[in-house]
Amino acid sequence: MVINSPQALLLHELRLAENAEEQLRDIMPSLLSATPNSRLQHLLDQRLCEGERVLSDIRGCLELHSEEEGEVHNEPIAALVQDTRRMIAAAGTSELKQLAAAAAARRLQHLCLAGWANLQLLTTRLGDEPAAEHLASALEEGQRWDRQFGDLALKAKDPAAEGK
Repeated sequence: MVINSPQALLLHELRLAENAEEQLRDIMPSLLSATPNSRLQHLLDQRLCEGERVLSDIRGCLELHSEEEGEVHNEPIAALVQDTRRMIAAAGTSELKQLAAAAAARRLQHLCLAGWANLQLLTTRLGDEPAAEHLASALEEGQRWDRQFGDLALKAKDPAAEGK
């Protein structure tokens, strides 16, 4: 693959974002089953629905900007997904599984935020104001998700403190 223009870089970043959301969708059932916490389950379920909307938006952008099909595998997301599966499997208590799920959701969200920020930069650079504004809104929403996952993790019962 050769990236020789800002438009080609935008397409590459869109495909990375598309693959990230697909991988996030695929790991969500594992995150959901890792926690009995209904609030975390609700947040994860909401993020899953939001991810479907994001995927639809990304695919719409890809259709506007490209005539050719292309696929990219987002390796950093793939590595985090694999690590998440291992971490949840290794967690010895339900509280630790819940904390691992919340932490994993937050890490995955951070990578998605980085991708969206790159897309906003590129669309701004290319003068695509509607897309740049939409991505600014997506970034704000993504930061809200990050705060909610973080707040929930902070409020989780500390399994290490139980024996004290």
